[in-house]
Amino acid sequence: MTGFVTLAVGDERYYRLAANLLRSYRLNGNCNAPFAIFADRRNKYTDMFDKVIIMDHPALSYLDKLEMLNMPPYEHNIFIDADCLIYNDVALLLENSQLSGVRCYGKAHELISADGWFLLDDIGEYKDRIRFIPSMHGGIIFFAADALTQSIYNLALNIASNYQKYRFKYFEKPADEPILALSTAVNNCPPIDW
Repeated sequence: MTGFVTLAVGDERYYRLAANLLRSYRLNGNCNAPFAIFADRRNKYTDMFDKVIIMDHPALSYLDKLEMLNMPPYEHNIFIDADCLIYNDVALLLENSQLSGVRCYGKAHELISADGWFLLDDIGEYKDRIRFIPSMHGGIIFFAADALTQSIYNLALNIASNYQKYRFKYFEKPADEPILALSTAVNNCPPIDW
């Protein structure tokens, strides 16, 4: 089964954003796939969703987005940031949801490229393990309930805990996009070209 997913933890404003995302999906998405929410508590906003996954100890940071990969609610998941709205049919998203592992929209650049979230010489021990340098957007993340996703998740946690060993463009402090970019590249899981 394929389903949509969002995340709201901490301040109530994130729950309001998630509820607006869900309303826009139901109004404009032209889709009947279920919609789940990762949250740190149940409330009137989470009651609107088809499935609620409670995060017992949310980090209230980018780590919560990574943690979702460890507990996918559906076989194929389409994560959408809570601060987004849906204005059109989501059929294209459903087509891309059947891929394995973790994917975002973006580009897979050649190893010699200066584009992407990092340079080849800035990623330490992973330099010889990648075939492309990704640039991608973490506002929509496709992830499957499979071994490849688990491998990407485990490596992402390792990269996050050793973030200062590497250098990422535009991201001095840890963030989900560069961490996922490197982890997916090491696991040969390229972005979906857009």
